[in-house]
Amino acid sequence: MEKPDEFKKILLDFDKQFNEAKKLGANIKFEDIKNVIVCGMGGSALAGDFVRTIFYPNLRITVLKDYLLPDYVDNTWLCICISYSGNTEETISAYEQAVKKTKNVAVICSGGKLAELSKKNNNQLIIVPTGLQPRLAFAYQALPIINILTNSNIVKFDIEKEGKQVDNIVWTDFEKEANKTMENLEGTPIIYVSSRNDAVGYKWKISFNENAKTPAFYNVYPEFNHNEINGFGNTSNKFTIIMVTDSEDYIRVKKRFAVVTDIFREKGLNIIELKLEGKNRLAKLVYGMLLADWVSYLYAKKTGVDPMNVPIVEDLKKRLRP
Repeated sequence: MEKPDEFKKILLDFDKQFNEAKKLGANIKFEDIKNVIVCGMGGSALAGDFVRTIFYPNLRITVLKDYLLPDYVDNTWLCICISYSGNTEETISAYEQAVKKTKNVAVICSGGKLAELSKKNNNQLIIVPTGLQPRLAFAYQALPIINILTNSNIVKFDIEKEGKQVDNIVWTDFEKEANKTMENLEGTPIIYVSSRNDAVGYKWKISFNENAKTPAFYNVYPEFNHNEINGFGNTSNKFTIIMVTDSEDYIRVKKRFAVVTDIFREKGLNIIELKLEGKNRLAKLVYGMLLADWVSYLYAKKTGVDPMNVPIVEDLKKRLRP
């Protein structure tokens, strides 16, 4: 079994991952792209969500977490298929459809069947370093997407300039910040973020699921105010509500955060309030994602579980084999 300290080392080495990832895909460019679809599952799909969130709401990008590529994908589309292992069956399925529908296909993986297929079909292929769990390799998988979109004139983004603020963020004492959060964490975590920070909420959820081996859920403002909030009208379940706010949230969303926090406190719910730190969009998102991993790592340590391996997922894969 992997030791938690190996997991901690990966977290502490994020600055190395980020700086290596900035160079990936730097020479890849596509022409006349009108639409973008990213295909991936789990931690690999997180890369697509991360990029969509950086440019929210101004980038039209579809993130497919399934087997079947939409029929409307054609040669005006760029399809980026991501599988850290290169062997994710849903992503391979989507890839095999993509090469029949569009000439604009890029692949991000560490090897496996997807790399073999990409080489065979002469697709643009980005090989990322091996040895990580997909959820811990989000920079290796996300930053190449940004480079490709920038080179292809789909977005404007200076990754070197924007990345300087991330260099400052990675020196945060995340273990100290995570320990503060852990002091009040009990029961099932439910994470709430604004729509513009959707990927941060998703990252917190999957970090609790995969690192801490515990159920966790997330939703976004303002949508959850129109349905899910009613679920707390008469509940005896034990939850911790984690409110992740951002100084750049829309003014009415900020008001909703404040009012809902008051309502939940009146109902006796346990609330943790966190604020995204950083001087630009990229730094704030990285901060939120790193803090998620640190909190879930400490949760795993507290409960005596291995934060690295995912035995239930591996068991599921074995049972699904033909």
